[in-house]
Amino acid sequence: MRLDNAMYQYDFYKTKTLCPRCAGELNISQGRDGPNALLNWTEGEKSPQPLPGQNDLDLEKYSLPSSFDLGSPICKSCGYHCNFLHGILENGIWSRTTFICDAVSATQEVNGFRMCSDCFEAWEFPEAMQFSECPNCKLMTKLAI
Repeated sequence: MRLDNAMYQYDFYKTKTLCPRCAGELNISQGRDGPNALLNWTEGEKSPQPLPGQNDLDLEKYSLPSSFDLGSPICKSCGYHCNFLHGILENGIWSRTTFICDAVSATQEVNGFRMCSDCFEAWEFPEAMQFSECPNCKLMTKLAI
């Protein structure tokens, strides 16, 4: 059975990031920034894993954007809940995940640049995206509206 990407609205994501309260494991999240083909992505792995019935998919053709958001992970141990996580790719592999609920504010500057309120670094980033990692201090920033 061949699955059509247009039919689906999300993928599944398993992060290696631990709960900031108890260091417990987080449940699997869903996200809409990837290919949206009901694929299983795991932090640290380049290619996704198929769901049952997807064995005929060419998984090497799927990739994640350089940064993406994951929705509503909940800690399996203490129940801590954060609205979103933000994944970052390095060399084409999902390598880091940040809790967006811990984001510092950023301001939109001229010509598509934003500025981190923590270190005052400015970098070019699309205004349409609310969250971005500061390239200088590596903190997650949230665009102040």
